[in-house]
Amino acid sequence: MMEKGPFTLGWKLPYIAVFILSSNFLSTQAQVVKYHLPVFMDRSNAIEGQRINLTVGAAPTSFFICNWYRGSDSQEKLIVTVYLPPLSGYVFGPAYTRRETPGPNCSLQIENLNQDDSGTYTVTKDGPSVHGRGNLNVEVLDGPDPPVIKMTAKFLTQPSNGRLNCKASSFPEAEYCWFHKGKEFSKNPEILLKDIQSGTYTCQATNPFTQQKENTTLEIE
Repeated sequence: MMEKGPFTLGWKLPYIAVFILSSNFLSTQAQVVKYHLPVFMDRSNAIEGQRINLTVGAAPTSFFICNWYRGSDSQEKLIVTVYLPPLSGYVFGPAYTRRETPGPNCSLQIENLNQDDSGTYTVTKDGPSVHGRGNLNVEVLDGPDPPVIKMTAKFLTQPSNGRLNCKASSFPEAEYCWFHKGKEFSKNPEILLKDIQSGTYTCQATNPFTQQKENTTLEIE
C-alpha cells in the first residue's frame, strides 16, 4: 500500500484552471519534448550505515511531477512521487523502505545505507508536453566483516608445507596484512609456513575506501 506524505494546494484559484487546461499532458504523448536530467550524489562514496542525498540538475523548462525509482521507471520500483510548485506534497510508492525522505527540488535522502541500496536510481519529471529522465548508479561500500582464517589439509600432515588463507567479505575487495607475534610479515591473503613457528598469527582485513579494519587471530602451539 502506498503511503501519503503532506499534500497541499498552495496556490490561487486562477492557477487551478490553467493546470486543468494543461493536464492533458498526462494522457497524451503527442509532441512531447524530452530532456536529460543530470543526477548527483552529495558525496564521493556511499558507505554502509551512512546516508546520501541525491539531487537533480536544472532543466530549461517547468515540471509539475517528479518520480524517484529504485531501478527502472516501473510502478513496482517507485519510491516516491513528489508534486512540484505550484503544487506541493508527496506520495510514497511500493519501493519505499521508510529510509527515504524527499527534499527541496525533488532531492532524495536515503539513510542507513545497506548493500540492497546498491544499483541504479532513476528520476523522471513531467509537465505540459515535457518529460525529463535521468539516472545515477550507486554502489554501497561495506565491510570488511571479521576475516576467516582457513588451513590447508597439508597443514595438519606436513606443517612445513602448510598454508593459511585469510578471507573477509568486503566491497570493494579487502586488503590483507598478516602479523606474527604482533610484527607485520606479509601483505598477501595467503601465507606459506615453510618454517612454522609457534605463537599468535593475526590477519587484518582493511576496506581500502572506508579504511575500516577487522582482525582475526589464530594461536599455533
